[in-house]
Amino acid sequence: MEINFFFSEFNIFHLNKKKLRNNFIKIALFEGYSINVLNIILTNDKKILLLNKKFLFHNYPTDIITFNYCKNFSLSADIYISVDTIFYNSKKFNISFQTELFRVLIHGILHLMKFNDKLYYERKIIRIKEDFYLRLFKR
Repeated sequence: MEINFFFSEFNIFHLNKKKLRNNFIKIALFEGYSINVLNIILTNDKKILLLNKKFLFHNYPTDIITFNYCKNFSLSADIYISVDTIFYNSKKFNISFQTELFRVLIHGILHLMKFNDKLYYERKIIRIKEDFYLRLFKR
């Protein structure tokens, strides 16, 4: 089991990587999954925009792009997070940067577990799960 963090820019904020790793392991276990390899790449809007154009054919930045390599109930993925968008959204929703970052990471992990958010009821379910895990881990 590996959970790796990479910064495409310099690390300008503190991340408690050990706590995040432990929380991700618990989320996986609660949902009936294990973690094989998760690579979490913290980057900027420019890089996210390039990935979004190249792989998803969207011409805008987003907070997260996940490349899913999961097999059965074993999670493997490259998860790209735009620190710029996380920062912007944390201000927009008047929450801490760390809370917004953790919410987006939880959201990405839930997607790996086949939770979707295209339909209204799917968005409700995934939001309930995000809120549950945020409260559980007091972020």
